[in-house]
This record gives sequence, structure tokens and C-alpha cells, in this order.
Amino acid sequence: MTAQPLRAVLFDLGNTLWQARQNPDGPDREPFSDALPALRELKAQGLRLGIVSDQTDGTACRARLDYWGMTSLFDVIALSCEVGCDKPNPRLFRVALHALGVEPHEAVMVGDNLQADVAGALALGMRSIWRRLPGQELDANVEPDAIIESLAELPGILARWR
Repeated sequence: MTAQPLRAVLFDLGNTLWQARQNPDGPDREPFSDALPALRELKAQGLRLGIVSDQTDGTACRARLDYWGMTSLFDVIALSCEVGCDKPNPRLFRVALHALGVEPHEAVMVGDNLQADVAGALALGMRSIWRRLPGQELDANVEPDAIIESLAELPGILARWR
């Protein structure tokens, strides 16, 4: 990989940062146990963080982020229901990139969906990291720059890219 400045990390929410909540109290989704430590480490590395996610209810999504104390970790939150398009539409990615003040080659997208997250980011010239969930298989037509199974792997990968 050619050395390019890495200034920002965009995340899908779906099954990348959140999972179905086991305890019925509170929101229906909760962060994976490795999400908050990884996000805090990326912020400590000086990276700007954003969300690019397909959501149907922005109010509920933002309430979940607030509930889990995650809102302050993100510099931008671009939700499909508010922008008016779903991934892999480049407009959704561009809204976040513009708000962060970075070019596509200065950002990486982390997501669990090969077509929407990975292929969408690659089409714009961003780097991509696929968060593989149990049972998921790689699509021969989409080649992420890296594959992780835990968000705990992310700070180390990104530190090497910087």
C-alpha cells in the first residue's frame, strides 16, 4: 500500500460497532465490548472519527449514541435518513468527508457490509476495513484493504498505515 496520510476513520454502526442488546433495559442495541476502547484509542492517536450509516430513525440512533456515551467520540454523524441516500451512494460518504475536512484518500471506512461499506468506500478512493462477523465469507469481487474480526485490532492496523 502506498503511504498516504490517514486523518479520519468512518464507521458503519449496524453490526460494526453495535450488537443486539442482551439486557432488555435501555436501547435495543449496545456497543460491542471492544468498540469504546478502540474508539478512544483512535482519538488518542489524533484521528478524526465519523459515522456513515444507513439508519431509518436519526432520533433513535442519536439517542443510542448518547445513552452509551459515544456521541462525543465522533466529529460527524452522517445518517442515510438525514442525508437522503443509502450506502453505497457516494453522497453519504462525501457528506462525512466534507464535514471532517478530509479527502477520500485521507480516510478509511470500517464496516461489516462488503458492498455498502467496503465497495462504496473503495469506489471513492478511500481505504476500507471489513469487520468480518462469524459466518461471513469474503466476496471475490470486493477486496478490502484489511479484514478484522475485532475492533481491538483496529488501532494497531491504523497506526501502521500512518
